[in-house]
Amino acid sequence: MNPATLLLSIFLALFLAHYAWERWLAVLNWRHSNRDHSGLPPMLREHVTPEAHERNLDYQRQHTLFDHVENTIAAILILVYLFSPFIPWLQSAINQFFPRKIHCDVLLIASFTIITGFLQVPLELYEIFIIEARFNFNRMTVGEFWLDKIKELVVFSVLGIPFLYILFGLISSAGEWWWLWAALLTIGFECSMMILYPVVIAPLFNEFTPLPDGELKTSLDNLIRECHFPAQGIYVMDGSSRSTHSNAYFAGFGGARRIVLYDTLIEQLDTTELTAILAHEIGHWRCSHILKMLGISSLLTLAGFFLLWMTIHWPPLYQAFGYSKPDPAIGILLFGMLGGTFTFWLTPFLNRISRRNEYEADAFAVKMTHNPSAMESALFKLYQNNLSNLTPHPWYSSYHYSHPTPLERMQSVRAASSLVVSRNEMR
Repeated sequence: MNPATLLLSIFLALFLAHYAWERWLAVLNWRHSNRDHSGLPPMLREHVTPEAHERNLDYQRQHTLFDHVENTIAAILILVYLFSPFIPWLQSAINQFFPRKIHCDVLLIASFTIITGFLQVPLELYEIFIIEARFNFNRMTVGEFWLDKIKELVVFSVLGIPFLYILFGLISSAGEWWWLWAALLTIGFECSMMILYPVVIAPLFNEFTPLPDGELKTSLDNLIRECHFPAQGIYVMDGSSRSTHSNAYFAGFGGARRIVLYDTLIEQLDTTELTAILAHEIGHWRCSHILKMLGISSLLTLAGFFLLWMTIHWPPLYQAFGYSKPDPAIGILLFGMLGGTFTFWLTPFLNRISRRNEYEADAFAVKMTHNPSAMESALFKLYQNNLSNLTPHPWYSSYHYSHPTPLERMQSVRAASSLVVSRNEMR
């Protein structure tokens, strides 16, 4: 068996295994979650009513069906892109107007990205205006949806296209080490986005206002001072203009770091609960989770570009999918479409690291606030108000959840509380 045939066989086997495993996980997860209220663990029954649980199940049911359709369409489209003449046709059409190689390469990647994004729009519209609207989450108008799409296109054009020109310039002129320079460029770009996103990009889509003076701001400021957390400020995001989903996060790097609270979150939680949530976010900073995850991301970026360097001029990669000779732009597209099938199996490992970070941040919040009940109630309100799956199957959550399940986090918070009490008694 020649290398091209072997590569194609391995890819198709893993691709079908990936699809089948994902569909089985979705079925397994639904069967595991679809239990009546009396079947919930006692710790969850303390917080959720039978009516709320039934609504949650209905929401999970809708998203499970949607997930089946969405993933099936995505799998079909990848096969179409790989085995149909669409990409060669697109490249030929662009080459007629932009015969210079670097322009053709950049526009091929950019056009393919825009087209594939546009093909996802019908599914996005259904999810937002049918499923989310049915459960009173959506507040976005169709006009706002399309305006956001236009803004996303502008941001991609301003940031993504220059990045692609530099990337292809490196491939053509930086010799054998182009992959290293490209990886460093990507890492630098990601770090720059950590600074630019909260102050330049995010305000294009939402309004951010400083948290007004009052009991909440006083409590949060006191916590920030106690933790010596360097932040530019606390901002309220008008999340309610688009959705009733709630969240909190801190974004940025260095002097651009800021804390962001959704206005919906402020409406749903009291001061002690919001203070606990902020303590959790500060816990990520205190435990260096951002830097650690950035380090892991950088290593993966280096590995990814090294593998791209190894395969971008490898003839069997192109022969396997009907191309006569290596071409960097085609190689990048093939590498991107094939990569997910191979890296999917690493997802549980990365999610495990992320969940460990969440446990550590929760423990830090309990330690700083001395109020585990506030942390527990805040977490559960977040899960319940967002209709998150209360009892996902462990296998499903290992692949799809970067955060622990509700029950796992509540157990962790109580364990952290007991540990704090034990240490205080020892003193």
